[in-house]
Amino acid sequence: MKKTLTLFTLGLLMGAAQASPGAHGPNGEHLDGPAVAKVDGLARLPDGSVQVPVPAQRRMGLLTRMVPLTDAPAALQLPARVVVDPNASGRVQTVQGGRIEAGPKGLPMAGQTVRRGEVLAYVRFHAEPFAKANQQSSLSELHAARATAAQRVQRLRSLEGSVPRKEIEAAEAELASLTARERDVGASLQAREALVAPVDGVIASTSALAGQVVEPRDVLFEVVDPTRVLIEATTADPSVARRTTGARLQEQAGVKLSLVGAGRVLRDGVLPLTFRAQAEKGDKGSAPLPLAIGQALSIIVTLDLQLKGFVLPAQAVVRNPANEPIVWIKSGAERYIPQPVQYRPLDSNSVVVTQGLGEANRVVVHGASLIAQIR
Repeated sequence: MKKTLTLFTLGLLMGAAQASPGAHGPNGEHLDGPAVAKVDGLARLPDGSVQVPVPAQRRMGLLTRMVPLTDAPAALQLPARVVVDPNASGRVQTVQGGRIEAGPKGLPMAGQTVRRGEVLAYVRFHAEPFAKANQQSSLSELHAARATAAQRVQRLRSLEGSVPRKEIEAAEAELASLTARERDVGASLQAREALVAPVDGVIASTSALAGQVVEPRDVLFEVVDPTRVLIEATTADPSVARRTTGARLQEQAGVKLSLVGAGRVLRDGVLPLTFRAQAEKGDKGSAPLPLAIGQALSIIVTLDLQLKGFVLPAQAVVRNPANEPIVWIKSGAERYIPQPVQYRPLDSNSVVVTQGLGEANRVVVHGASLIAQIR
């Protein structure tokens, strides 16, 4: 009887050992708590762990993986925004001010492609009444003087041979001068300023309407090259630029960043880092980038420093009700334990856990957010 009982007890222990891979902390301590009462279905257990039956695991698409301790490059997450490239963008402004008139192809709209030197619109100049009256008076005087000069030239030419040739030439020169002045003054009364595109690109923004009265230096159009944009990140550490070996956008895949330079003057307590953005696919970045000027982003900057940790997909790290970052460790066939961790971003899709995990843990790498929702 005692032998049978011993064998039965040994069988139960071996079955439990095979069913549960165990969960260990960073110092090798066991994370498994005391046994809890058996419950049916999805449930949050009193010790904070979660029970997920095998059929539910399949429906939720849970995937786990043994995570080894490895060396990974250190990285920083920096706030950034999209800015224009000063060599591939420009603003269209009016110098004199006046009333907006449509260009040869009408007023351009946002997103429209334009070429450098293309006329986008006209600004019709309007002088003050007193200045305009002076111009008209000068035009009348020039008109009368030109008519008198034309009659004098005609009379001298009829007397050619009896008057010196130099008098005829002087009269002709005076007539030509008066004619040019009359033409210029007359044109000034109907003067208009042509607004041309400063670079090849697309209209990023427009604030011009037909008949609109604008003031000098008003920005009417902004033209940018969508294939050439810059990313400006900010950091309070002046050594980041020197230690940077690479950078990626956290929100956007398929965009490669290369460091252009770093500022040397603090701006609101931080230094700007400028990166050039290029598309990874296509003709060496000639494709338009999925970015908008002024868009707020986060970039992952890789540093020349190696860290020891556990590399996981970014989706493996979730937040608990206390807003702490955690990962879910599989402790048994149907049991998952939350483990608080500290991590650093590695790239746009991966993180490296530096504290909180131990070796030989089976970590949930897909579906962790679904487990966290179980109550």
